[in-house]
Amino acid sequence: EIQGTVFTQPDNSEVWKPVTDDTSIEEGDLVRTGDDSSVVLTYPDDSHTAVAPNSVLTILLMSSAEDGSRQEIVLRQEIGSTLNVVQSLPSADSRFEIQTPSAIVTVRGTEFMVDVDAIGATKVAVVEGIVEVSAQGITIALSAGETTTVSMGSPPATAVPIPTVTKPPNKA
Repeated sequence: EIQGTVFTQPDNSEVWKPVTDDTSIEEGDLVRTGDDSSVVLTYPDDSHTAVAPNSVLTILLMSSAEDGSRQEIVLRQEIGSTLNVVQSLPSADSRFEIQTPSAIVTVRGTEFMVDVDAIGATKVAVVEGIVEVSAQGITIALSAGETTTVSMGSPPATAVPIPTVTKPPNKA
């Protein structure tokens, strides 16, 4: 699912190529979205990552056992925002992980958002399930409805509830 301008740079290449609906993203590829652009990356188990505008990520590892007993997906999110919906992983040695400049986010099956700003700070918010956030040798677990931030060179901040957004009343 592509909207706007999305590019991929294959591993060991200097050339950015436009992504189309039939583009296959491979291990080692970089993905970049432009202004007002987004893409949804879908994995073999129907887990997916929705990549927001002005984001850059790399597919570091994408492998699975032929019988479906193990799966590993590791992304490096340099900047921007993603919404990740991960199916329950098939085994204890399976993993879905997002590395950012300041943290590592690991899940077993859940829905969560990751936002990386221009200076590498990471914000993680959990919609459903449990996510582990690690940095500087410290790991915290976030449950649904919780968020944390990780600044460069710092451990994850204490988990707090995701702020609720209230709409102003309609004026007639």
